[in-house]
Amino acid sequence: MKRRMSNKELKKGDSLRILCADLSLRCPGFAVLRYENGKITVERLCHLNHRGQNFCHGEILAAIYDLITELSADVAVFVREKGFSRFPHETQALFKVVGIADLAAWRMCKTQFEEIAPTTVKKLLTGSGKATKEDVAAA
Repeated sequence: MKRRMSNKELKKGDSLRILCADLSLRCPGFAVLRYENGKITVERLCHLNHRGQNFCHGEILAAIYDLITELSADVAVFVREKGFSRFPHETQALFKVVGIADLAAWRMCKTQFEEIAPTTVKKLLTGSGKATKEDVAAA
């Protein structure tokens, strides 16, 4: 079984791939990053956009599973944003997506996703935990 790694354990000489996921049922986004010699580079950015299409939850969950499986090659760390919603229906849908992501990570690499708060991601990328989406995209 692969050992879980936190960002505190990364050292300057380490080299690894990281799969980052912003999970949702409508438009989940993914980034594959390379951490090498203390620097992070983006290897791939992608998303699944199901807006305006009439897919059932099962079809969307299968597409998410397939994409995570495809992106998982040689990935050492899986990271996702902590998700929440104030609406019960959306929360239930998000739980399904998180479950599928966990299943894909476990089947491919015998590991699981680490959860980090959105403010942590914003601070790492922009220096401010209160950055806008536009600031994060520009970083």
